[in-house]
Amino acid sequence: MYFLNFDYFKFILDLRVLFIFLNCFNPILTAYNVFSDFMAVLMSKIAILMIFIIILPMG
Repeated sequence: MYFLNFDYFKFILDLRVLFIFLNCFNPILTAYNVFSDFMAVLMSKIAILMIFIIILPMG
């Protein structure tokens, strides 16, 4: 149900909060946290690119 009402940036924020919360208890997750930050940046760039590709030709 969460993904049907999908707010991308809220999802990224939720992930960041979750990883910060988990890192308080388990420092081993730090490497995965860095990787997830990289993926989040990559996905947001792709999302912005898709918005430009889809919306600009229509306008």
